[in-house]
Amino acid sequence: AAASAVTLPLPPLKQTDTAKLLAAGADRVFLLRSLKTALPEALSRLLREAGDAPLIIESNSLRTVCEPALFVMIRDATAPVKPTAAAVLDRADMVITAPFSPADVENVLKQIQRGP
Repeated sequence: AAASAVTLPLPPLKQTDTAKLLAAGADRVFLLRSLKTALPEALSRLLREAGDAPLIIESNSLRTVCEPALFVMIRDATAPVKPTAAAVLDRADMVITAPFSPADVENVLKQIQRGP
């Protein structure tokens, strides 16, 4: 079996993160599955597939193998922090706590517009 796979999923179930991203207006949403040891290769495949399009990547694990222009973490104050999130929390440029407000989203958008 392959160590990683990048797929452009079919219309997803409503409760998935993929469905939420599509409902929020994403043109395309990729599903990346990878062994931790294959993350660098998987990221390369994802970047080739996406082309020059800007990316929003929902992943704690990928943060261990890349340096994004902006790394935003969303934390659920009612749930314990996952070990993969705890491992990269100190690398976040911004942490917002769910549920978050329109002002929180606006702050993220301003940061994106300012660039690195």
